[in-house]
Amino acid sequence: MTGTDRLLEKTHRQARRLVFGALEFPRAAHEFGTMLAAMPLLASAPRAKGRRLVLVIPGMSGGNGSTTAVRSYLQSLGHSVHGPRFAANKGAPERVARCIAEQVVDMAAQHDQRVALVGWSVGGCIAREVAKRHPGQVDQVITLGAPLGSTRRALSDRSAATPDRTPGLLAPGFAALSVPSTVIYSRSDGVFDWRRYPQDEGPYSENIEVHGSHMGMAHHPAVMRIVADRLGQPLGRWTPYRRELRWLFPAPPAAAAA
Repeated sequence: MTGTDRLLEKTHRQARRLVFGALEFPRAAHEFGTMLAAMPLLASAPRAKGRRLVLVIPGMSGGNGSTTAVRSYLQSLGHSVHGPRFAANKGAPERVARCIAEQVVDMAAQHDQRVALVGWSVGGCIAREVAKRHPGQVDQVITLGAPLGSTRRALSDRSAATPDRTPGLLAPGFAALSVPSTVIYSRSDGVFDWRRYPQDEGPYSENIEVHGSHMGMAHHPAVMRIVADRLGQPLGRWTPYRRELRWLFPAPPAAAAA
């Protein structure tokens, strides 16, 4: 690729980011309306097989109110759903990760059961970091638009074990976790470059692409259906997502970063 081609490609990516970024809020509002219309189908998702403990972690500066839709939905399916103890995901990411880790350890000990973590955006980065530190207390990790590393690393070194950290964010890296993990992302994300999302493939890791905004990830009907499917598996068992209802919620296979 010549220097001109690289410049044109970079300009094209930046233009796409600007367009998708400008449309983030209208798209998220549309996805919320789509979720309400899709409720009959969402209600038919797999119900909890055993009362699974679930901790839903909001994005940066978000509180439990920002994840009300997905938490209420999972609660309706029979899961024991919780939010973080703190009021909002603010402050140093490392401190937030320690707080979440302490809560996960406490929940696992109190209920004698591993905890499934669902994290939106930076909350997903924190969920993966907690799973790396306490794999014995984590059942599985599901991230919604979580930037796992930098675009440069996504393009040049996807196999490195050391994460490439972004200033001010907790970037856990692309390496597959030792617990089952599902990464849900969108190439039309208007906040982060989509190449920061896909994790390394492995026997217990998967990447699922949806068509949607970043701000709408926690109430996007396709995302909610996928999360319900992942949590609806029997406790202690995990199989890759079989892409049900693709005619309504398209989820094309994730393409590896170039």
